[in-house]
Amino acid sequence: MGSLAIPEASNVTFNPPEIQSLTDFVDEIASADPQRPWVISPATDKLSGSWRTITFAEFAQAINGAAKWIRDTIGVGKGERQSVAYMGVNDQRYLVMVLALMKTNRRAVLLSLRNSAEAQAHLLKSTTCTHSLYTEGIDPELKILRNASGVIPEHQVPTFDEMLAIGRGQQSSGVGKEGMGEAVVVLHSSGSTGLPKPIPITAAWLASLYFQKYLNLPSDRRSSLDGIFRNDGEPLLIMAPLFHAMGLACILRSLYTGPVVLAPASRRMDAGLTREVLSERKASAAILPPSILDELTETEEGLAALSTLKHVSYGGAPLSRDAGDKIIGIVTLHNVYGSTEAALISKLDPVDPKDWQWYEWHSSSGAYMEEAGDGQYELVIKPSSEYPYRTVFYTFPGLEEWRTKDLWRPHPQKRGLWTYSGRRDDVIVFSNGEKFTPLLFEAAVESHPLVRGAVVVGQNRFQPGLIVEPHEFDNPDHLLEQIWPTVDKANQEAPAFAKVWKNKITIARESKPFPRAGKGSIQRHATVQLYEPEITALYSNESFSDDLERLPRQATPFETREFVRKALRLALPSLDENISDDTNIFDLGVDSLSVLALTTTITHGLQSDDGSRDQPITLAPRDVYDNPTITMLASRIYSKMHRKDSVQEEVRTREEVMTDIIKKYTADMPKAAGTPISGSAADEVVILTGSTGSLGTYTLYELISSPTVTKIYCLNRSEGAESRQKSAFENAGLPIDFRKVTFLHTDFARAQFGLSDTVYNELLNAATTFIHNAWSVDFNHPLEGFEQTHIAGTRRVVEFSLSSRFCAQIVFISSIASVANWPAIGSGPVPERFLEDNRAPLPQGYGESKHVASRILAYASQHRGIPVSIVRCGQLAGPRHESGVWNRHEWLPSIVHTSKSMGIVPRNLGNQDLVDWVPMDAAGRTVFEIATKRQTGHDDNLLDVFHVTNPRVVSWNSLIGTIQDFYSQQGKPLRDVSFDEWLAALKAVPLTKEEAVDKPGIKLIDFYEGLSHEGVALPEMSTKHTEEVSDCLHTLGPVSQGLFTTWMKQWKF
Repeated sequence: MGSLAIPEASNVTFNPPEIQSLTDFVDEIASADPQRPWVISPATDKLSGSWRTITFAEFAQAINGAAKWIRDTIGVGKGERQSVAYMGVNDQRYLVMVLALMKTNRRAVLLSLRNSAEAQAHLLKSTTCTHSLYTEGIDPELKILRNASGVIPEHQVPTFDEMLAIGRGQQSSGVGKEGMGEAVVVLHSSGSTGLPKPIPITAAWLASLYFQKYLNLPSDRRSSLDGIFRNDGEPLLIMAPLFHAMGLACILRSLYTGPVVLAPASRRMDAGLTREVLSERKASAAILPPSILDELTETEEGLAALSTLKHVSYGGAPLSRDAGDKIIGIVTLHNVYGSTEAALISKLDPVDPKDWQWYEWHSSSGAYMEEAGDGQYELVIKPSSEYPYRTVFYTFPGLEEWRTKDLWRPHPQKRGLWTYSGRRDDVIVFSNGEKFTPLLFEAAVESHPLVRGAVVVGQNRFQPGLIVEPHEFDNPDHLLEQIWPTVDKANQEAPAFAKVWKNKITIARESKPFPRAGKGSIQRHATVQLYEPEITALYSNESFSDDLERLPRQATPFETREFVRKALRLALPSLDENISDDTNIFDLGVDSLSVLALTTTITHGLQSDDGSRDQPITLAPRDVYDNPTITMLASRIYSKMHRKDSVQEEVRTREEVMTDIIKKYTADMPKAAGTPISGSAADEVVILTGSTGSLGTYTLYELISSPTVTKIYCLNRSEGAESRQKSAFENAGLPIDFRKVTFLHTDFARAQFGLSDTVYNELLNAATTFIHNAWSVDFNHPLEGFEQTHIAGTRRVVEFSLSSRFCAQIVFISSIASVANWPAIGSGPVPERFLEDNRAPLPQGYGESKHVASRILAYASQHRGIPVSIVRCGQLAGPRHESGVWNRHEWLPSIVHTSKSMGIVPRNLGNQDLVDWVPMDAAGRTVFEIATKRQTGHDDNLLDVFHVTNPRVVSWNSLIGTIQDFYSQQGKPLRDVSFDEWLAALKAVPLTKEEAVDKPGIKLIDFYEGLSHEGVALPEMSTKHTEEVSDCLHTLGPVSQGLFTTWMKQWKF
């Protein structure tokens, strides 16, 4: 697995003063500088200008007083340190009690005031607390604690002034040097993914924060901790709970850097209180929660209050873009990062303040960004003897590395900058195996001013849902309409499988506020548990939207178009409401599940309430695929309503349609500018499209492994291709070495594939071979659906070759579907030669598009001299080894998945009963051998054709027993039936989203119906010529029972 290390600075020294005892350190300051300010706090709750400055002399005296009170109240600590729980109002006694308990051979277990009784009980038990200590002013929280603590003795601690009085004349004693490795405090995790986890904190952890002020920085850079640990003498306002790691770390800065300012402990920490405190001008820096910063930036008064500061730091949660952009215009903004285990991790402020949301790790942080898939990286911290303040290794001595479980994405242009994308714990795994990290989606929804919190749900479901917690609970239905544009905008940034539909949003109840951790973050696991009934209800009705009004029998064409438009809004709410009548919905990312939603919604709207239609009108998925615009679909529905057969209205045959498209894309074809390479090329430079797919992955592996291929350019339509490619290699068990690979984001619907002139010219001057593999494998789309990107893209590949220095040969990955209608033209096996006849492809858009592309390439070869190899692939299957997997969503794996769910398996596959499948790794090797045939003397033909099908054929029936045995061992016996009986059972399954996930064959019914037609079996493919070129195909064995068992293990259905 790949990782990116942050280089350590080698030309700097790091030699901060050593702290041998934290309590001794306080005494030393109190002795040397007794009047040094420690804490600045208000004398009253009203903030009327009356403030109190507590000195280090008083601080040390209060610690001694608290230590005496502890000894007098709960006895002298003997033997191993004992754990004592502490819970109180947010004042200076937190640090006093932590150090006093250290002095009495005890450790403080700091409990969050927001914990449930179950959480408190768990922490008390797991830390073996002997006593509970608490302050005044927390009666509700104390009641919860008492319900949790059982028989544990509890005691109310003295006020701060009482501690001072008790400590007058008391002598100090500390843990000493030998105690620095002991756990002297226990914090706990937020409980976001379950019960909170106690985290032991050593005295060395507390002291290590001191090292931050001695961090070496480049002369022109700032640390993100400048506003906390590196601004000597400047008072820091802390608006954070002191039982939390952030609050504790910040109050500890009072020992190392300068005094801290605390707000009135009895008042709620919010934007209003923060504004009041800042107006008193006691602080020159502040650490504030993002929620408070968001609110402060919404008013001129709030911005004016922030302008009184030199530094503003925040952490623990995302800050909205609008708020941050306002803040950087008036004050230095620091984005800090840390955790309970590791305290605050060293990082730099970005060079450009506008990049304030991005993180740049300091060279001494020990940060390694380890690839985690889907373009994300996990932050891993490594230890170092040179930089001893990597705090987590005090928490876990002897640990070789610390995996933060935090996921990040790199900046697309600025190397070294990272943005936080979520936790590994946050990842939602849907029932179809897709994974989604919802943090950014939730943050986008929470940016709406009416939303307080948002939680995406959907674990083990087929699609996500959303629970929204509003600030006000007056009108939930109205709220949904108001926030929908914000949700819709978030959907535009989400992958297709993670888009939230409007009918999958529920509003939280006022009586059930989201559980939150001490730092204010939502506790995901607890929230999901709390809202389990609502989540169940959200997914209880899996039929698609039935809110569409019935279409009148005498509806006009205009009314029918409006009916279709409303159906789109209801069934596919993520589509733009202003979509034009002639926009192809499949160009907007509509998938097969969305087609099911649309067809079911429209069919419901076509049923008559009074039963006046003697035969119900239904819309099939095929109707949508063949009519992918509002205008076309409305016309199809209008024809059905008036009993008109739209097929009879067709004027042109499919052969004529193909001819017109071929003429369009062969017209005005330029002449070649370069000269084709003849014989063996010393340096092969290969362009490969669609490298991240299954065939592309194995083809790329072969190209990388070849010593004669010196450079590879991978052109992919999706961004983050390199990350996806690494994941594909890892999943396939292939070694990763991309040193001679360059990944480029391209768009084949645009000139020069959407590349800049510089990059495009680089490709023109270097490429010797162009393997064109990228194509949408969708048997539902009509031919026109492939034109804009794929057919036009093929013409652009031709233009590239004609303009290239070496007149790059084109290897086009075609399909058996492009010649599957061969029996209408000739007899015997399909020959390995070019077929010009437009009757050759199957009557479906996919096969027709491959045929049209092949004819464009053949014209370019015959009339412009481009070397072209057309590779007709049959069914490509799973790999021959244990690693990797045959795409679970393809037609054959979907049959197996659906069969397991229905309890029946077809004993034949209709017209595809003969199994001539080629394992994917073998196909990749065969394509490589074809692409490099020049080097083996097989380049006589300028236009060459190859067939990648298995020369050794078996029947589907020979594999049925293997399938039945495999699932019988899992307690899922399968009865074998005819293909027609299996298909009839599938057609009887309700068209619901849940069923579509459990029985994915629903989405391919049209394709399976095509298999059921007798007399139209796929023809045998000649492979003699291909076997002469490819030793891999020549020696390939048949699909065996053992190989099919390997595939079933990989599918994990």
